[in-house]
Amino acid sequence: MSGEAHITLLAFGQIGEMIVQARRSISEGETVEKLLNALCIEHNGLETSVEHPRFRVAVNQAVVPFDHILRDGDEVALLSPVSGG
Repeated sequence: MSGEAHITLLAFGQIGEMIVQARRSISEGETVEKLLNALCIEHNGLETSVEHPRFRVAVNQAVVPFDHILRDGDEVALLSPVSGG
């Protein structure tokens, strides 16, 4: 796999304040985890951990694990943690 894929990146809540919603080019076959690691490097203050994620990720409106492989045209939504009361 050596092509380029394009995704739509959506971010909500506190994450949305740090990340501008946009189309993004990624390597073909990239995982959610690799995308998150790149975002953490690009956006100081955004941290994630596979063992203790601060947020969840939905691809095409379905929550997915961090090892999910992204495809061209996917919509990736970063969902802030929800606190209840």
